[in-house]
Amino acid sequence: MGKVNLISACLLGLVPTCLGTRAILFATSEERDGEVGGTSSFEKTAACPNPVKVEAGYVCKCDAAQCGSLVLPTPAVGQALIVQSAYNAGFFMPEVVQTTKRAAGKKRSRGQAVLKATDRTPSWARVPILGFGAAFTDAMAYNYAKLTPEVQDVLIESLFGASGSGYSTGRVHAGSCDFSRMDYHLVNSSADYQKGEFCLRDDREANAPCGVDYKTRPILAAQATLQAAERPELKLFVSAWSPPTWLKDYNFSCEVEKGNNRCDLGAAAPAIACDATVAIPCSDNPMGTRCPQQPVDPTTDCPETSCGTFSDFMYPGMKNDLVGTEMIAHNAHGNCYFAGMLSDDLAKQQAWADILVSFVEAYQELGIPVWGMTVQNEPLTQTGLWNANFGTPELQASFVKAALGPALRKRTPSVKLMIHDDATTDLLSFAGKVLDDKEAAAYVDGVGYHWYNTLEGLYENSSSLNPVAPLTIDYIPWVGGAAYVRTISERLAPDGKFTMMTEACNGFMLGNDGYVGSKPGEWGYGFSYSHDIMWQLKNGAVGWTDWNMILDANGGPNHAGNQVDAPILVQDADNFHQNPSYFHFAHFSRFVPRGSRLVELTLESCTLRNEAYCHNTVAFVTPVDATPSNSLVFIITNDEVTAVPNYAGGAGTIVYADIAKGQGTLNPGLFTSKEVDYSVGCGDVYASGSLKWKAIATVVIPCGDQPCAC
Repeated sequence: MGKVNLISACLLGLVPTCLGTRAILFATSEERDGEVGGTSSFEKTAACPNPVKVEAGYVCKCDAAQCGSLVLPTPAVGQALIVQSAYNAGFFMPEVVQTTKRAAGKKRSRGQAVLKATDRTPSWARVPILGFGAAFTDAMAYNYAKLTPEVQDVLIESLFGASGSGYSTGRVHAGSCDFSRMDYHLVNSSADYQKGEFCLRDDREANAPCGVDYKTRPILAAQATLQAAERPELKLFVSAWSPPTWLKDYNFSCEVEKGNNRCDLGAAAPAIACDATVAIPCSDNPMGTRCPQQPVDPTTDCPETSCGTFSDFMYPGMKNDLVGTEMIAHNAHGNCYFAGMLSDDLAKQQAWADILVSFVEAYQELGIPVWGMTVQNEPLTQTGLWNANFGTPELQASFVKAALGPALRKRTPSVKLMIHDDATTDLLSFAGKVLDDKEAAAYVDGVGYHWYNTLEGLYENSSSLNPVAPLTIDYIPWVGGAAYVRTISERLAPDGKFTMMTEACNGFMLGNDGYVGSKPGEWGYGFSYSHDIMWQLKNGAVGWTDWNMILDANGGPNHAGNQVDAPILVQDADNFHQNPSYFHFAHFSRFVPRGSRLVELTLESCTLRNEAYCHNTVAFVTPVDATPSNSLVFIITNDEVTAVPNYAGGAGTIVYADIAKGQGTLNPGLFTSKEVDYSVGCGDVYASGSLKWKAIATVVIPCGDQPCAC
């Protein structure tokens, strides 16, 4: 993965309205609302029968004896199912209501939103929904293996089963990534890449046996659970972080542009000495400290400048003593898994393509069909802090048309190929350029992208933005770019090609205390997920795949010291906790099955404090052969993005985009309620309800025997 690693205008003290104490900037969502302390009113539901108050809020505890079920009442025609999750109140609280022929009347003290679905699917969303899921990383497999068999079954059921959250996509890495416990590659050979033998392996030991990968165990369990529940098959896609080091080129140089390193080949000398690697599995390194590095050649003495532990991380916008090539060389610390570029040598490109296709074939031999592949994880937004392989759009286009595309078509022709797999801010300048190469584009089925530059959902539906404008500071990463999802989706849709969000996580902001690693119970992390999912789908994405499916209580293991948060955190062998982000995600994944179609909404009436708040709503029509079947599904939110290090509080929120706020923002509730009344419907059928402040609701209106028509 890659983190934004940026310092905001507020933290720089450049925007007066954002100024405040560090306590305000890093307050929890409870402290921001003036509600420090517990509450006895958190509702137990079928989805969360065992809520537990933890560090930052509430989680749901699951063990072999008890875990929630997301099976809900099925509304009849003339009824609607409303499922609401609310901060400090409860998760997945269901209610069945009668539909009406008119929208409900407005209450005096409350604002109201009335939205009506249409029959129109936007031109940028012609490709139906593919699904939702998360990544099967080494860290996920390591934590899964620690659970008892009974709790493993409960975990997989909670994600993929008939009573679970509706996952149907997954991602797996070929070779090591930062969420591995060591560096490794998939070829047992010397630097003579033409004689290497492919070796499927994982991170369990330095000399791991070939043909064994413990990520396959939870994948096979997920497949079996989907089949038993008669749900759609798993759409699994592969991504790679780094080729074997000898297949990369280290004669590169990088310049900083809009806060990110822009690297290219052609330097006179290597930027990095490849003399160290994390060669022994490690799971106890603290946040911000890499696992100990050993010499690449064990017969040599360990270079003091490269081996041992390393914790002197530098990040754009936070700790910028060095920039560009010097920053990457400093951070890589002699580890060439962590830097280098895709080579322009066609023989090396072909060798790398063959390794990737061999990975697909090895999985298929184990009974795991692979649906797709991304060309390269994050070829742009890297800083030398973990496994990486830099690239340019020209290099990626060359690799696709000369090596990877033909290899996939010849050996595994059904595999879908996605380009980019990086920041939204670069969708036009990187993915767009690859698509401009017609020979490369002929092999491309979709464009993958990551959420990080939306900054926890704070900068949704916008072009790329300078967060410290009107100042220009090169080493501060730009944010936003999510509006480009619609641009690329519209370009791809006529040919049946797609965009898909391929990686996201919370707790990714290295250098920002309070927003790194796990944060159990953080409601704001949940809303950041649902807010981003909503706007990515509104802009044409066919799915949203989270990063690590599960992690340990500290957000690891991660051999690069890059621990983050996850919707599920394993506590010990006998239990795990479901974070608020698990339920926010499920408000989409449980109710928007594969084949669903995005439909446009008409805003009939909005009396909220800002019309933008009414647009934090999305609607779908589900297929006949799915659950829910042949229904209209609406997801509505009434919340604000707060779980970011540049949360200013109070008047500081004025500088944020309106869609990142809600009815309770800067509203003490004295004259206008923070709650929202809503009516959503189709034709002359409406469902109405009230949405608490800091809440999300899913509304399901069945269409009966006839196709939904509005």
